[in-house]
Amino acid sequence: MKPIATYFCTTLLFIGGSSVAAQADVVFSDNFEDKTAVAWPDVSQDADPVAQTGNWVYVLEGTQDDLQVTDNVVPGPAEGSNYLVTRRDAGVHDTRLQGSWSTASSATDVITVDFDIYLPSTNPNLRGGSFFIQDAAEAVGSTTGVINGKFQYISAVNSFRFTTGATAQTDNFALDTWHHVRYEIDMATQTYDVTVSSITYEDIAFEASSTSLGKMMYTHLSDNSTFLVDDVLVEFAPVPEPGSMMMLLAGSLAASFRGRHTPARKA
Repeated sequence: MKPIATYFCTTLLFIGGSSVAAQADVVFSDNFEDKTAVAWPDVSQDADPVAQTGNWVYVLEGTQDDLQVTDNVVPGPAEGSNYLVTRRDAGVHDTRLQGSWSTASSATDVITVDFDIYLPSTNPNLRGGSFFIQDAAEAVGSTTGVINGKFQYISAVNSFRFTTGATAQTDNFALDTWHHVRYEIDMATQTYDVTVSSITYEDIAFEASSTSLGKMMYTHLSDNSTFLVDDVLVEFAPVPEPGSMMMLLAGSLAASFRGRHTPARKA
């Protein structure tokens, strides 16, 4: 996969000495600050999140405190004031939160998906959360993903893992602390890189083919599990078209030529 910086650094087109910046498009964002927070757990209040860009289109919870925006001091947010707590109780159906992006991707887009996640050490063994990046046409409420990640305990070892066919990779990460997660997705090659804090896995194949991504889902691996989420952000960075690159090259050459032939100013 090409380095994501190739796509996500600001592209400058120099034309006649001026520049035009081509910025990435934000298609989903939620820092959980737009919802009035509650002191979790509060079964009497429904504090479901409200996204700034895109929409949370599906919420499934057993009781109102299974999915709540909170500003509890402990453990506190990754940043800002608020964060999301999602919990699945014993004997209660799954807790799910599905987001729909404001724009579905094309078959050639480069996409980044960022969020922060926190797993408390109070979770029992084999508990934790799952995250799915989904096809734009995926049904509302579905837990089928083109890209799947699991944040869980395996025999009391905290781990992140993903699966592609019959393979899986696992690495330890600390409990009771926030971790930044970043997916870097190349639609053209149907591959992605994923970084969990300082650990990066590269060139992972999609679990199912897709020409357009447009949804995502947070859910639980089993009951008696809790995890926290903060600062969700999805961006597209379209690769500059050949015409734009030619304009960049021509502009750069013109600026260089003008610089070499500008008379020196008199003192």
